[in-house]
Amino acid sequence: MRRMTLMFVLIAIFLQFSAAFGRNIRIVTWNVREVFNVDSVTIRARDFARFSRTIKPDILCLQEITSQKVAEAIRDAMHLNDYYVICSDFAQRDNQRYNSFEVAVISKFPFSRVLEFDPLPDNVEKIDPPEKKLEPSWELGIPMIHTYRGFLWVKLDDPRLTLVVTHLKSSRGYTGKRDENNAKQREFVTAAIARSVLQDQFMFPDYTNVVCGDFNVGHSDSLKNGVDLAHDAFSAAEGDLYDDTHALLGGGLVHGLRMHNAALGITESTFPRYPGTPIDNIYVDGNLYEYFSQASTTVEKTFGSDHKPVWVDWHLP
Repeated sequence: MRRMTLMFVLIAIFLQFSAAFGRNIRIVTWNVREVFNVDSVTIRARDFARFSRTIKPDILCLQEITSQKVAEAIRDAMHLNDYYVICSDFAQRDNQRYNSFEVAVISKFPFSRVLEFDPLPDNVEKIDPPEKKLEPSWELGIPMIHTYRGFLWVKLDDPRLTLVVTHLKSSRGYTGKRDENNAKQREFVTAAIARSVLQDQFMFPDYTNVVCGDFNVGHSDSLKNGVDLAHDAFSAAEGDLYDDTHALLGGGLVHGLRMHNAALGITESTFPRYPGTPIDNIYVDGNLYEYFSQASTTVEKTFGSDHKPVWVDWHLP
């Protein structure tokens, strides 16, 4: 009897050990396109169900929704019944238009903490995430910029992960001088994200860090990407270009931070309406970042959106 009891104890320990190691976690970012209300989710229920069956997300980061209720409706339409949901609330007045866009995280794993970094903190509802003010990066020479969007920060303890999801200001198809103010808004939010990642790495050194979302600038856009905040130009002949969004995360501009863009291997557009390199990106860094796959995307399917989903697989040792 004692041998049988010991055997069951050893089996239980082995199963616990197996559950903690050797897991594969799929992290997905997807701009779902203008899901303004729950009725919009109902209309696209088949698309969302097909997305879930095809992509099989463990952690899903969404852009272009408008509320916690909408995020939960998408979770339900995807049949991810036991998943946890948190949505930003940058715009308290939800007029179901473009200036009401929020970001959300739908996760198989519970959140241990969530924060919304907001240019204009104003959350009052009980379901709203706690807020911190999105501050300008004075030491980088980035002034306070008027923008409606910030980013949503989520901490998970199993797996040990900090996650940022953002939706940066759109170029609206512009390049050069017409895109300058949009680029400044993108840089303003991204600089704050970079500082947040550095703080995470100091406070939680055994956690992995992921930053993902719709950056609205391709990772290797030859008409936009610069590498020096002090010098902006609007043609390659003039020197360094004007949008340093990607350099702020991967180029060492913020206290040497050099996150790894898992989407560098994707060379086609993830927003088929505009050709070019992916504007939907996933950056990784911190502990165990080397266990991430290169990012993948669908060949043709957008599941009713105008963006393709992008995902990485995190193969935990």
